[in-house]
Amino acid sequence: MTSGSQTSGLRVLAESLIDNWWKEVLESKDLLLAVRNGYLNAYVKGQSVFKIAFAKGGSNGSEPRLAIHYKLSGEAGA
Repeated sequence: MTSGSQTSGLRVLAESLIDNWWKEVLESKDLLLAVRNGYLNAYVKGQSVFKIAFAKGGSNGSEPRLAIHYKLSGEAGA
């Protein structure tokens, strides 16, 4: 499970006065966020679309890392 120190980076983004990717995630009606073993997973229509893990070290391990499924990345040839 994620800890308060890990999620503090996401809390800062959520409370920011500037628009950012995390606010878009929270406002989306299509995404379902699920807490997993030390990370968050986002689903659309039952399919995993991205994962948010937390960097070890750094600012108390609170820096979120976003991993997007390669098929959704928009990269040519993916």
